[in-house]
Amino acid sequence: MGSSDLLMNDREKVLQAFEKTEKDLAEDVIVIKEWIKSQPHLPEVPSTSIIESFLVTNKFSIEKTKNKLDMYYSIRTMIPECFKNSHPNLPHMIEITKYVQYIPLPKLTKDMFRVNISKLSGNPKYFDVYNFFAHQININEIRLHEELILGDVLLVDLKDVSLGHMVKVTPQHIKKAVLVLEIQVHNNIETLLNHMSSEILPKEYGGTERPVAELQELWKQKLQQYGDRFDKLELLKVNEKLRPTPLHNDEVLGYYGNFKTISVD
Repeated sequence: MGSSDLLMNDREKVLQAFEKTEKDLAEDVIVIKEWIKSQPHLPEVPSTSIIESFLVTNKFSIEKTKNKLDMYYSIRTMIPECFKNSHPNLPHMIEITKYVQYIPLPKLTKDMFRVNISKLSGNPKYFDVYNFFAHQININEIRLHEELILGDVLLVDLKDVSLGHMVKVTPQHIKKAVLVLEIQVHNNIETLLNHMSSEILPKEYGGTERPVAELQELWKQKLQQYGDRFDKLELLKVNEKLRPTPLHNDEVLGYYGNFKTISVD
């Protein structure tokens, strides 16, 4: 398995969860594309795959999908710390992958959720919170193009986290991070396996999936493959002077959705 199949999908099951067909999905995509074309402030008409991902994430609500797609572009200038100079080919973005791991695992849970491993390691003096956020955002950008899922599970490995890492995370950083729905804490691999299939987890976590280091290298390759998309994202800007209606702050808070979070000490 290479970087071409790092994200396994089951479109049929995802659509069945909403009692939708491919025809329904295609019709909704057309509606969204026509709406985007009528919004003078937005910088592009997104690809079909991006729109499909937003439709599923927002449970096929056309209005919510419109709002979240608007925010997908708007947030790049609203939180520049996470988006400016974030191209994965930049030296500091390559460097951050030596000290952090954010890896969506290939196989889905039976509920069509994607499990994502998040881990910090190495000397904390090299850890930059915003670069870490930017790295996650870059990987999630790829996911918009390649997957349809019903949700995410974030597996946070705290084993190598030190006080040096923690002092760099301020309340302001947390406000800009993902909103958390549910937290479970596991002190050992055995209790983790009670909640998750071993087929999904890498070997380091008691599973049969390939090692984290191998998956990390494949994701680095995947980021390089999407170089043209990241080149374009660097240039995309929302023209606020042309926005038909004001953007509300609560829309920013709701943009990234919710993760179920599992911590492993």
